[in-house]
Amino acid sequence: MMSPSFIGFLGLDFRLSLDFRLSLDFRLRTIYLLICIFVFNACAKNTKDLDELENESDFQDLQNEVEDAGTNEDHQSNHDPNQPNDPKMQALQCQGTVTKNTEVKTSYGLVEGKIQGATISFLGIPFANQPIEERRWQKAQALDRCYPDDFKAVMHPPACPQLDDTQVIGREDCLALNIWTPINAKPNTLPVMVFIHGGGNLQGSAGESVQNEVIYDGSLLAEKSQSVVVVIQYRLGILGWLNIDDQINGNFGLSDQIEALKWIKSEISAFGGHDDQITIFGESAGARNVCTLIASPQTKDLFQSAIMQSGACLLPSASQVQSESLSWLAQTPCASTPKNQVRDCLNQQSLVVLLTAKPPQLNIAGKSSNFQPYVDGILLKESPLTVIENGTFHIKSLIVGSNQQETSRSVPQITSEAEYRRLIEAQFGRISAQILNQYLVDTDHSPLDRFIEVTSDAKFVCNAMRIARKAHQSLNLYSYSFAQILSNAPRLKSFGAYHGIELLFVFQQLQKWGYRPNNAELKTSEQMMQYWTNLADLENLERSNALIEWPLFAQQGETLIFGKDGLKIEKDFKKSTCDFWDQLYVDF
Repeated sequence: MMSPSFIGFLGLDFRLSLDFRLSLDFRLRTIYLLICIFVFNACAKNTKDLDELENESDFQDLQNEVEDAGTNEDHQSNHDPNQPNDPKMQALQCQGTVTKNTEVKTSYGLVEGKIQGATISFLGIPFANQPIEERRWQKAQALDRCYPDDFKAVMHPPACPQLDDTQVIGREDCLALNIWTPINAKPNTLPVMVFIHGGGNLQGSAGESVQNEVIYDGSLLAEKSQSVVVVIQYRLGILGWLNIDDQINGNFGLSDQIEALKWIKSEISAFGGHDDQITIFGESAGARNVCTLIASPQTKDLFQSAIMQSGACLLPSASQVQSESLSWLAQTPCASTPKNQVRDCLNQQSLVVLLTAKPPQLNIAGKSSNFQPYVDGILLKESPLTVIENGTFHIKSLIVGSNQQETSRSVPQITSEAEYRRLIEAQFGRISAQILNQYLVDTDHSPLDRFIEVTSDAKFVCNAMRIARKAHQSLNLYSYSFAQILSNAPRLKSFGAYHGIELLFVFQQLQKWGYRPNNAELKTSEQMMQYWTNLADLENLERSNALIEWPLFAQQGETLIFGKDGLKIEKDFKKSTCDFWDQLYVDF
């Protein structure tokens, strides 16, 4: 899925609009960069072919079967007494006997996957009742239906509804997850890695793909790190975060993520995962969601460790979310509807009407939409930063970090100091003079380099360091900075380590799309995969032939640098720079 307004391919136009506050989120850019790297001809829009449309139809049939199954007497079976004592689950007995190595018995019945390399993939497994019809704008509800008897989990779920440029894509029956597990994995033995995709909490999906190649394909990560990899979906945009009144009160996407984690905690042992060695990790908005889940009182015992890639713990206030929600409502056919009828009115509207009423803004380098998680007193009782600072969370370890040139592909390609000053003043207002004094343009730093540095430090680098500084006394905290580049992509090499690039290394997607990574890039990928999965077992975090010891972040700010020349530890990483930003308040 790509916007037709995107910049050109290798050798073509790379200019961006001077209005860098346009809807250019990290996920679309990640997809775009992949094609930029590997394709030298025309830009093909990621449209669905007939097979994909048939898959979506098949997925709809599956959802219908799950909804219709209920507690039908045909689903009488031996229910595992060790499963959680949910009253609905006590009454739910789902049949199924494992007869193949690609089958797994869950509390909801038999699930059949398919061999994928050295792993078995299980795609599109529903983890909750689907938020359709009257369940639109309700918190996620635990699945209370058996899977169909012949449930083959072999296709990615449809994306949750969202805008692709101006086109509405996706479906509301989207609450599902993908799992990859090594072949012949024994029950309850392997560390579990649960990935939360980014996209500004407005876009993205577990099955995001380019030319039929999935970005978040967990097969190689599962194989090479001997872990169980899970990628979840959740509601986005107005369907995930709309906060109008007591009836439609936001945090629906957060409730989806929590429900997914409950399903994983309950069921993952059957797939080979150790239910007490669960690590959640996310990138960009996914990392923000990770921080929110760390702070939520509803997630106790659902995971033990977390990883935040290029994200912050800053959230909008309830009033900010509601203000943007009401502004959106004013553009819908329900604007003048009596308050007690607004929910019914909105439920009658089509996805096209809802999603195009007032499209939210996405901006890697600046402020984006307030359709985000917020403190609601239930799912989230305090701001994540407050929880982090007070140490009132349940996890034992955290990796947090960023990329060195986060915004390089997301800013206007300015050439003069005058343009640089105008952009700083427009974005930062009253504190712009301090910033311009801190980030001087000189013979070693061009206006473009400085603007990339300012926006990267303000939104990503120093937000990551802020979390490390606040949290390291309360848990095992590991800090990193990603500086590896794509050496064999001449155009993109100049952008450095930009937003989303590390995903290619974590999921080891470097060899897809015809790209030829060098040995240093492959080694960085192997190292990241090993560190990430070792987090579930701290005794192994520092023991591997391919790794150097990664010290805990302490007063000296020890940070592991993933660079083109290998791994190194840097003390007091960005200390003076982040001291500067800590004195300012920047609302990102």
